[in-house]
Amino acid sequence: MRPLREAAAQRAITAPRTSTEARLADIWKTVLALPEVCVFDNFFDLWGQSLLAVKVTALVAEQFGVSLPTRAIFDAENLASLAVRIDQIATQPAAVPAFQPIKRQARQPQTPNTVS
Repeated sequence: MRPLREAAAQRAITAPRTSTEARLADIWKTVLALPEVCVFDNFFDLWGQSLLAVKVTALVAEQFGVSLPTRAIFDAENLASLAVRIDQIATQPAAVPAFQPIKRQARQPQTPNTVS
């Protein structure tokens, strides 16, 4: 076991306090192959890396139905702050407006081109 992972396994665990934290903790445990994570853990301190961060964003999209930018994992101080970010994204109105069909207008009959 890597030194930081070993230290992480021996520290006190603060359990998830919200459903978002709990679901995100399950994602982190799966991706990082850890038995437990704390809401105050930083993804990269637990030996997360950029490819695993991309995997986390895919799982977040699948399980939460939100598009979390991978950059958010780099910017998040810990699991709790990332859960807050997910909740913020989930409550924001869609950035792209819903599709609005274009109404067709009747065409004006064209006069035939004739050569005299």
